[in-house]
Amino acid sequence: MNVMLNAERVLTISSFDNAILQCLSVKANFFPYYPSSMDLPNIYAVRSARENKRHNARESNFLVLGTVNNVPSYDGMVNLLSLIANSVDFNNFNFIVVGYGTDKLQDFCKFNISVLGAVSSSTLIDLLVNCVAALVSQSQTTGMLTRLIELNLSEVPVIMASPYIQAVHLEKYSIFSAPYESTLVNRLSQCNVCHSDFSYFDDTPLPL
Repeated sequence: MNVMLNAERVLTISSFDNAILQCLSVKANFFPYYPSSMDLPNIYAVRSARENKRHNARESNFLVLGTVNNVPSYDGMVNLLSLIANSVDFNNFNFIVVGYGTDKLQDFCKFNISVLGAVSSSTLIDLLVNCVAALVSQSQTTGMLTRLIELNLSEVPVIMASPYIQAVHLEKYSIFSAPYESTLVNRLSQCNVCHSDFSYFDDTPLPL
């Protein structure tokens, strides 16, 4: 905290954190995140392909995304997969787990949970194009998940399956908060029925 208080300038990509820091007398500036030029071609490839099949049936898979090489992400994914694996309420849904380090989660594999680990860019694009929605679980931390912006730009709906305050009240951006088992089951069911044909996607930075 002393480092930030004495810094000439503090930049944050989270407007939520920016407001908190200013309340603590830190001279914080909000600097909205936007993917790099290296990432945009893949993002727009997913977006274009999803737009082309917007009214067609998709594979009934929910993509569980995350990199488990840091503690908050690892804890969030373990909590989510433990819930899915141990409750019959999730047996009617299919889940594919993807991301660096997720091969450590092979113990959660069962008839409706597949763990692919790290995959190639082309495979990830195919999974993003064909999934019903992405499922993200992250322990509450400071900052915000850049993944939410990247998925929104890709026109992939997101179900936030953990209490993550920065993602609350973003339904109009097709980011849905479902931090409890009952709300998560209901949200998965709703997405499965309408196959994630949600309307609000553009290049406007999310209010995170």
